[in-house]
Amino acid sequence: MVCVTSNEHQTRDVQMHQVQEIRNAFDAYQACDDGVSGYELMVAVRDACLAAITEIAKRHNCDVSDEAAGSGSYYINVVRYDADECLEVDVKVRVSNHDAKYANDWSFTPDDSEQSIARGLARIEELCK
Repeated sequence: MVCVTSNEHQTRDVQMHQVQEIRNAFDAYQACDDGVSGYELMVAVRDACLAAITEIAKRHNCDVSDEAAGSGSYYINVVRYDADECLEVDVKVRVSNHDAKYANDWSFTPDDSEQSIARGLARIEELCK
């Protein structure tokens, strides 16, 4: 039997809300048919992913940064250093408007289902422990 604490329930509820926010942002992006609004909507996708990943990073005392990667893509970096300033956690996540093969720990794209987004956030959580 698995016992789930209220903190775990709260974390799951927050995570599911974040999954839906990311999926909704991608849906809005895909529904757009003009480049200017599309750019703004891709920034909204990045912001939704950044918010979810920042919540995970906070739980594990990690720092988060983001950077433009070109072609409608962004990188979100999660790092934590130990007392000797050695890199302890180093996670790179790609948020993109197209599927591409890069050496990242996870990528979020418009084709991702809610389940895939949830798996991605769970994977990021594991890498931050």
